[in-house]
Amino acid sequence: MKRIADLIQALFLAGSTIALALISVQNARPVSLGLFGLRSIELPFGLLLALAFAAGVLVAALLPWLWPGPVAKRR
Repeated sequence: MKRIADLIQALFLAGSTIALALISVQNARPVSLGLFGLRSIELPFGLLLALAFAAGVLVAALLPWLWPGPVAKRR
């Protein structure tokens, strides 16, 4: 069962990466983000998308260490 879960996770990550590459190639125009009236510097859309994707993967990888689940009781 663990192998199937690992396969699904790898396929999802690969599919997301391919979709990210296709979207970023088609939209090469520089964009800037606005939040609370502040604006960021203009970056290519693909770079901005890749940074957001990398931040999401990093947060997802760190979540098990930040919020450990209940410890299983030993018999």
